[in-house]
Amino acid sequence: MPGREKTKITDISVMIAGIAGDGVLFTGNVLAKILKRQGWEISTYRDFPSNIRGEPTNYTIRARLGEVYGRADDIDVFMAF
Repeated sequence: MPGREKTKITDISVMIAGIAGDGVLFTGNVLAKILKRQGWEISTYRDFPSNIRGEPTNYTIRARLGEVYGRADDIDVFMAF
């Protein structure tokens, strides 16, 4: 479209949430590895209870084209299972 400038994403925060056993941690690990292989710096945070299945769990990934010092204040993409 004329007049629209394209912006390059340089910092993104993704949260994947669902029930333990539904693949939340697997999906987070795969996404983090893909971003790392593409040259992004990564910081991850996994929150899961100490049980086998059925409790809520989440995986937060912060990816940045530059140094990452910790989690972001906001979530840009939320994936719910």
